[in-house]
Amino acid sequence: MRSAGSAQPQPDSWERPRRLMFTVWRNPMARSCDRVRAALALLLIGLWILAVPVAATVGSMIWVNASATAAQENAERTKVTAELLADAPLPQMSAHGVPISTPTIAAARWLSSNGIVQTGLVQVSSGQLAGDKISIWLDRSGAVTEAPLNPSDAAARAIAIGLGGWLAVGLVLGSLYCMVRRQIDVRSRARWDAEWLLVEPLWSHR
Repeated sequence: MRSAGSAQPQPDSWERPRRLMFTVWRNPMARSCDRVRAALALLLIGLWILAVPVAATVGSMIWVNASATAAQENAERTKVTAELLADAPLPQMSAHGVPISTPTIAAARWLSSNGIVQTGLVQVSSGQLAGDKISIWLDRSGAVTEAPLNPSDAAARAIAIGLGGWLAVGLVLGSLYCMVRRQIDVRSRARWDAEWLLVEPLWSHR
């Protein structure tokens, strides 16, 4: 049993990954291709980290623009209730007999903001019946339009584009690393084979 004085201190857990990361630089047996691979990995990881503020800036710019668009659309569009004048087409059935509700077009009437009853075609869900009440949006001219962009959609769009762009950069860098490393490995094996052809006869005394 070892005494307390002879026990070797154990490295902290955080030191082990660090030693593994930099072993190639201190290892006298490491080849130049090993150091190139390590340097390439560190470079690409650094570039991916530097892409974080860029992605955040792009996301912020998109958020500002989308928020302005949402505010403008909410100011220019009015939500009214429309009544269907005819049944919408029945939903299609899946291969397993499950109804698939899809958007379709049906005739409806509604009261515009100036008090005039209007009729027209609006988008509804398949299977809705005549007399059903639905909500539609009108622009300043009284024409049916799409629902305005809301702030939550604007935030989701900004996050999706910013995060998606950052992940796309990571995918490109990872693909670049794999391509370059494959080329390094091919050259390393070719060099190894060439050197072995010179060394092997000396070892085998042929």
